[in-house]
Amino acid sequence: MSDSLHIFMRMIVFLIAPVLLLSPMVVVLLTPTRVSNREDRILVRSRVMVLAVATGVSLIAWAGLTVASVQSASPALSLTARSAWVLFFPLWFMLAMPSIRAKNPVWGGALDGSDGRSEPVRTAMLTNRERENPISRRAWALVTAALVLIMLAIAARGMAPFSESAEVARVERVRWIVAMCTMALCGTLTLAIMPWALRRIHSEPEPLVPGVEAELIEAYRTHRRRKVTALFWLLGVAVPGFLGALAGAIVWGSVGSGETIGLIGGVGGSMLGVAGAFIGCLFAFDRIRIAEARARLQQARGVETVGGSA
Repeated sequence: MSDSLHIFMRMIVFLIAPVLLLSPMVVVLLTPTRVSNREDRILVRSRVMVLAVATGVSLIAWAGLTVASVQSASPALSLTARSAWVLFFPLWFMLAMPSIRAKNPVWGGALDGSDGRSEPVRTAMLTNRERENPISRRAWALVTAALVLIMLAIAARGMAPFSESAEVARVERVRWIVAMCTMALCGTLTLAIMPWALRRIHSEPEPLVPGVEAELIEAYRTHRRRKVTALFWLLGVAVPGFLGALAGAIVWGSVGSGETIGLIGGVGGSMLGVAGAFIGCLFAFDRIRIAEARARLQQARGVETVGGSA
C-alpha cells in the first residue's frame, strides 16, 4: 500500500468521530422553528443549548483522548479515541430528537414515527404491496450465488498448503477459520433476515388524509421503493461484498500486515457506517416531506389535528 493511500485512509478513520459527533447539532440547527408562543421558544432554546454543551463536551473528550494517545503511544487510548463516535447515539436520541420535536412538531412526529397516530379520522388502503416490491427473486438469487461463491473461495484456502513456519501457519489457520465463521454468519443473516425485513417495510402503516389520498399514496410509494432498494444494496450487497472481499484477501495473503488489515477494515466499516447514516437521513427527510404534505392537506380540508401537527 502506498504511503499517500495509507495517510488518506488514516485521515478518514481520524475524521469519522468528530463528523458523527457534530451531525446531531447540525441537523438541529438546520431544522426550521415552527413554534411561535414564548414558552415553546424558551423550551427550544434550552434544549438546543443542552445539546450544544453536550456536543462540545464530547468533542473535547475525543480531542483529549486523541492527544493523549499520540503522546503516550497507547493502543488502548487510541482505540478509545476512535470509538468516541458511539457518543453519537445519546446525542441524537436523547438530545437532538427532543430538540427537533420542540422546534418543529411535524418534523419530530415524522422522525419518531408518531405522525398520524392521533388523528380523529383514520383511513387505510387495502392493496397487496408485495406486488410493488422492487427487489425481484432474481436479485436475491444472484446475491445467494455470490455468497456461495465467496464461501467456496474462502473454504478453498483450507485445501492449500499453509506456511512452512509453524507459528505463521497457526496464524494463517486462525485467520481462515475466523473468515469462514464471519462469512457464514453474514450469509445466514443476509439470507434469513433481510428478505423478511424488506417485506416488513411494505407493511408499515401509512396514514392518509380522507378524501385527498392520491398525493400521499404516491409519496409513500416512492419512499417505500427508495427505502427497500437502498437497504437491499447496502445491507444485502455492499456489506457482504466488502466482508467477503476483505476475508478473501486476508486468507489468500493479498493484504499484508495486521496493521494494514485493521486499517482497511476500519476504513471500509466506517464508510459503510457513514453510508448507512446518510441513507437514514434521506429516509428521514422523505418522512418529513410526507408529514408536511399531510399537514398541508389536513389544513386545506379543515381536518383537526392533535399535538400541533397541522
